[in-house]
Amino acid sequence: MTNAVEQGRGLVLLGNEALWDQSGADLFIGGGSSSNGLAVGDFAEVIAANVNLGTGAHSMDNLLMVTNSGELAISGALNIGSVSNSGNVVEISRQGHISADTVNIVAGEGNGLELNSGGQLTVSNDFDASMAGFYFNGGSTLEIGGALSGFNGLLDNRKMLVLNGGYWDEGADLYVGSNTAGNALFVTNGAIAGSANTYIGFAEGADNN
Repeated sequence: MTNAVEQGRGLVLLGNEALWDQSGADLFIGGGSSSNGLAVGDFAEVIAANVNLGTGAHSMDNLLMVTNSGELAISGALNIGSVSNSGNVVEISRQGHISADTVNIVAGEGNGLELNSGGQLTVSNDFDASMAGFYFNGGSTLEIGGALSGFNGLLDNRKMLVLNGGYWDEGADLYVGSNTAGNALFVTNGAIAGSANTYIGFAEGADNN
């Protein structure tokens, strides 16, 4: 099977017997063309060394969607967009899961990663949550195995942060549910979370944190 989705095509992988194994190679979605898409769902799985979405010249409006318990396992990097490209988006939702060693978003108009309700992103290395184009939305889970930066707390409803051997210390106050409900912070596997002060369920309405 090819290691690219190109020329304005779409590929949908569904079902627990659907497997696209590119573990020894890079996967390209819109390497040199626009309006390509890959959807992974219903327990389907994609494995790749690196995944490149819209990284080629003039590659725009490409979509990678992992949803409904789909799995994308990347041993290396998830790379999104390039300087001259726009509209390249990764969406994770509804128990969809992407794991990668690193995530790189090149800031261009509309290039980004949307971690939506029910979705999980696992990054085994360092991660900057303040990078342009990254959206950590309510109801989703972010798991970090390295140093987490650019993140000032679980301030929106139903966010979960897992430090799995990772490190997070912004040198400021840490909030788990400042005035919102259902947030969670897990510090495990030798991870460290440091802060000046820690507030859990700080204000009115901050329940079940």
